[in-house]
Amino acid sequence: MQTSQANQQEPLSDTRQERSLGSWRVWVEMLLGLTLTLGASWCWQPTAVQWHPGFWVILILAARYGYGVGVVCGVLTAGTILYQHGGLHEVLSVAVERQGLFEVLVYPLTGTVVGFVAEVPREEARRAREQAGVSHRRAEDLAVRHAVLLQAKESLDRQITGQTQTVVSVYDAARELETLNPELIPKALVGLMAHFLGVEAGAVYLGEGVNVSLVASTGEWAPRQQSIAIATLLEADASAGLPAADSPWLLTAALRHPDGRVQGALVIEHLPFLRLNVGCHQLLHLLAEWGGAALMRAEAHQAAMEARRDHPISGLLREAFTLERAETEYSLARRYDLALSLVLVHEPSLRDQDDDDWRASIQRMGELLRGALRTIDIAGHMPSREQFLLILPVTPHEGAETLAGRLQAALPTARIAVGAFMKGEPTLSVMLARLEAKVAARG
Repeated sequence: MQTSQANQQEPLSDTRQERSLGSWRVWVEMLLGLTLTLGASWCWQPTAVQWHPGFWVILILAARYGYGVGVVCGVLTAGTILYQHGGLHEVLSVAVERQGLFEVLVYPLTGTVVGFVAEVPREEARRAREQAGVSHRRAEDLAVRHAVLLQAKESLDRQITGQTQTVVSVYDAARELETLNPELIPKALVGLMAHFLGVEAGAVYLGEGVNVSLVASTGEWAPRQQSIAIATLLEADASAGLPAADSPWLLTAALRHPDGRVQGALVIEHLPFLRLNVGCHQLLHLLAEWGGAALMRAEAHQAAMEARRDHPISGLLREAFTLERAETEYSLARRYDLALSLVLVHEPSLRDQDDDDWRASIQRMGELLRGALRTIDIAGHMPSREQFLLILPVTPHEGAETLAGRLQAALPTARIAVGAFMKGEPTLSVMLARLEAKVAARG
């Protein structure tokens, strides 16, 4: 604003200077003209020339400065002529007798008429100059406003991202949502909100049913809730970016599955005022749409992984398939009176390991167990993360004990129990319970 006022004052000061210089120039020219008139009238002597030389000076000054100057010059010229013809007494005599008075009065009359005629273009020229000055000041004011608008536009361009960004850069950054791990998607969404919207406090809520729960957040916000009703979020999302007066959030956008169901929401709790604009609401919904699609892909990937029979790291059967296969082999052994042995491997060191160490350990365990088995034998995970079950079809108890001894030598900290199918056992669960008891007894 200070810059704008300074720019507006500069044209006004320039205009005042031009007016002051113009007025001084007018007075100087008028004095020169009057001096020329007096000099020409005083030096003039009657000759055969009809017109006095001051007549041309009167025409020029009257046309330039108007009737006032023309009248003054004409009176001076006439007075000088009369005075040169006989002094004051003669002047009065001529005026009374009206002898040659018209020839004298023609000079002031000429100055008056020419001045009045010239006043019209002079007035138009004055108005044109004033209009030009007004136009010049308006042009300068528009230039100042244009510069201010350019600054505002640049500021608005930076408000979406904190720096000059394009839609292409947003798409590039959204590649963080291509992960197939559903636990990383909320953190990626929070990061995108902070980077491209300048969010000082925001959160991501996920869940199904009536309520959604807080899973990721950025910044500190006192009224932040751990659980929110989906109906409340949908009501805030339907406000088209205009938060209610009592709303604890600034902007919200629902995370929707492609089939339309709501699976969470993006919430902006605090945002710098200068960054709040119409683009924030649109960009938040764009991120929510990407987030919903990313969650759908991650869920589909997880479902496909769970549907696989083998564990992706150890290569052994998953828990459900292990028990299903043991039930099948148990039914065959019972029906056809076949030998069947089960070996339960319990490795206590796996219980307290974190996820990364556990994955590395079960990978080595899988390689060890698969290397010790025949092609008809089966190895798989049990519901407990430190237990594995070996299913040995058509294998008597002695053969299973031999295998258990080799495994015990390779896994000195493991507790291994061997069980064989016995006639009269009603279910597989009884056989597994017997193995669990043996493992517990060895602990």
